[in-house]
Amino acid sequence: MSLLETLRAPVALSAAQLAEIWSCTTDADAVALLAHIADLGDADAEPRLSAWLDFLYQTLCFGKEQAFSAAKALAALDLIKATACHAVDASSSGTSDAKGEERRPVCLRGGAALEPV
Repeated sequence: MSLLETLRAPVALSAAQLAEIWSCTTDADAVALLAHIADLGDADAEPRLSAWLDFLYQTLCFGKEQAFSAAKALAALDLIKATACHAVDASSSGTSDAKGEERRPVCLRGGAALEPV
């Protein structure tokens, strides 16, 4: 799986799954559970996947530390995921707007794309 495919892979967590991740006793257990829930495979086999999972997990940890509701924490996860996907997408070709400036789609949950304005 390419880095962009990994970034675009759906990470659709329910509030119950988020609570389960937040209740893990170790970070390693929580990351492994996140990888299992998101069906992203074995993080130990691919360093970029491992880094991506750690990044997602730390986003969830931030939400927990800030006492976010589950809905707010999952929204933050979606925003971080879309931002990272956009950054990686920036290296691929895009389309030009009326001013000739390049425009690239932003990926959202499930790999859908949102065209920038």
